[in-house]
Amino acid sequence: MDKTSQAQWKKLSAILCTGAPLADSELDCDLYRYYRHIHDERSLKFLLEDVRVLFELFAQETGAVLDLACGYGINTLILRLLGVKSVVGVDYDDKKTKTAQSLAEQCGVSSATFLQGIAHQLQFDDASFTGVVVTSAISHFYHLEDTLDEIYRVLKPGGVLVIHDDTNALHLPTRRKMRAIWRKSEYGLLDEIERLGLKQNFFQMRQGIIRELSPELSSEQAIRLAHQSRGWTANDLQAYLAAKQKGARHCVTPRFRCIDPVTAIPQEQLLNPFTVLRLLRKRGFTAELCAPPQWRYGGISNLGKFRKKLRYMLWPIQIGLYQDYYIRARKPL
Repeated sequence: MDKTSQAQWKKLSAILCTGAPLADSELDCDLYRYYRHIHDERSLKFLLEDVRVLFELFAQETGAVLDLACGYGINTLILRLLGVKSVVGVDYDDKKTKTAQSLAEQCGVSSATFLQGIAHQLQFDDASFTGVVVTSAISHFYHLEDTLDEIYRVLKPGGVLVIHDDTNALHLPTRRKMRAIWRKSEYGLLDEIERLGLKQNFFQMRQGIIRELSPELSSEQAIRLAHQSRGWTANDLQAYLAAKQKGARHCVTPRFRCIDPVTAIPQEQLLNPFTVLRLLRKRGFTAELCAPPQWRYGGISNLGKFRKKLRYMLWPIQIGLYQDYYIRARKPL
């Protein structure tokens, strides 16, 4: 970072570590729930290094970068400070993109734009970006294949897509962790769902939708249907109830085990990294599963030269040992 970027990083760090700006700015207070683990110099250093890994995976493709499902834009802004010439963050939640834009203005970060949008229907021309990054979001896409098609479309020939996610389906502890998150999302108490950024659990949401669509149903019927419709969206419930009122039969096959019925966003679906690779290659990308970044930062520094080489050679087989995975894909020239 140059001196200007370092000063901007200090401003961003101060905002993340203290809630002071909330009283007189447009920052969404939920920002601090998302980044509650950022509270001191050590945690800030880890955040910076995590984003530096993404930056390095872009290699030389750091012209115009799209951060898809950017959330509050923290990673987007750090990428800009690290040297990306211009960044655009897109998220479905308008409150998050407004907060991200406010952060950029408060920290004085230029060439950073944040827009509300849908991942599988991007409002950009073909070949608009030299890079696209998707961080901790690919597991939330309802239309994953359509989203990958859109990413391919907006990337310039030779452009790079970087994916990082922590929902590796091959990692057994992560599978257990996800099941716990699904249980809390479906039936959790208030203090449990608040940690997930929810005001109601998904069962309560479905119950409310059912009562709104079919007020003639008894309380017992509404509760029973809310239990039976786990994994359904509001549209699924509407189609089912409309068919039922006409005496017709309508079968719903849930696509996800746990999904927000209002927003239709899957709650942390487990993804096999090799499945993601296959989907990318099917679209024409040249894709690779990158070795864990901690290997480059001292994680295997005590290993001998031969053992290091052997470990890298056998790397893809070891993916089941790690919660996180990194994928780099390049669009052909």
